[in-house]
Amino acid sequence: MTRREIDDYFAALPHFQPRKVKTTDEMFSLDALKNFLHRIGDPQNDLRYIHIGGTNGKGSTTAFLASVLREAGLHVASFTSPALIDNRELYRIDGEMIKEESYDAVMSYLIQEREAMEKAGEKAPSEFELYVCVSSLPAGRMSACPHGSCHGWKT
Repeated sequence: MTRREIDDYFAALPHFQPRKVKTTDEMFSLDALKNFLHRIGDPQNDLRYIHIGGTNGKGSTTAFLASVLREAGLHVASFTSPALIDNRELYRIDGEMIKEESYDAVMSYLIQEREAMEKAGEKAPSEFELYVCVSSLPAGRMSACPHGSCHGWKT
């Protein structure tokens, strides 16, 4: 898929809630996200991560911690949202934004998997849930990957 096709696909997705719900439990269900992650091999199970939340300062805190961890000799992948100009801004490996061709290849694969779920009648992830899934790919097996290349991602 081209970058334009990928961006158009994501723009057409429901942003947070991909399905009509009848109950509050359904609204806050993580089933679509969990099922999608399982479908792509549960890469999140290999992660060691720090989740930074709050109202202000998440971006600078993430940058600070990533810098400290890189100085300690670790490979660091980060996911921050929202992107300002290019969706590749969401994902960094060792401080570097990923290359276009790697981003496009991974997104095309995830779109294909999402469409297969829908075709099978399964609950498919929303736009944001897909972005979360992507965030587990670059670091999924970071310690076992050569520097800068994990799950098809290259910095």
